[in-house]
Amino acid sequence: MSNISVAIPSFNTSEFIENAIKPLFNSKYINEIVICDDCSESDELRKLEDIIIELKKTTNTKIRLYKNKSNVGIFENKNKLIDLCSNDLVYVLDADNIPQNNLDKIIEKIFITKSKNYIYLPSKIYQFEKFHKIAKFLRFINKKYIVRFSKENKLIDKNTVIDFITNGTRYTIDKHLMWVLSVSNFFIYKSYYEEYVSKKYSNTKFNMSADFLGICFFYLENDGKIMLLKNFYHFHRKRKDSAALMSSKSFFESTEFFKAKFLE
Repeated sequence: MSNISVAIPSFNTSEFIENAIKPLFNSKYINEIVICDDCSESDELRKLEDIIIELKKTTNTKIRLYKNKSNVGIFENKNKLIDLCSNDLVYVLDADNIPQNNLDKIIEKIFITKSKNYIYLPSKIYQFEKFHKIAKFLRFINKKYIVRFSKENKLIDKNTVIDFITNGTRYTIDKHLMWVLSVSNFFIYKSYYEEYVSKKYSNTKFNMSADFLGICFFYLENDGKIMLLKNFYHFHRKRKDSAALMSSKSFFESTEFFKAKFLE
């Protein structure tokens, strides 16, 4: 049986980490959770360490915590995390989000696909502020609780992105394609990530505030593809103090930069 790693970047998110990690213990494939803290405040880091100590008592899943000596930013932290994972298949999960319950069904779909040069993305996300369990029910009352990208498996390549940028072609049910390329919770094969992203990025000085869009760019530039997986989702916590909102100007500039790069 193949095992997978879960990579969780952390920055002042100790209050959310338990909800992100606990559902992962139900998986028969996940044998390792790797957390890398990007120089959180001292009190936050102590809380994170205490929570992980308690979680280790309840599971056989390995939980490893690494701490950056200085703040390296979202992309560099994820880059380091993936490198630290022991398994080739890695699920990158933001610390303030919550994975779906039946994650093993999605992992088995990926095993069947056997396409290691793909980034595997959710076909929808459920949005919440405090209580994630009710988001799936409230979506029937208010559409703000769900963002649907596709009802079926859907492949996205470089030409798809170029067509959207130049012609505005609709490829998603809700929102637009740039939303898909900014999801930041995904499955990826470490061996291809190192080839497509790590080696390429080391020779550049790009603004990586739009970290996942940058990852997608490198993949699609190297003939990799993005697959939206049917029934794959996660619960996305809407935070007023999220990194993306706090650095909105830098994020916008990074997004515009990569959109231009796709057209070169």
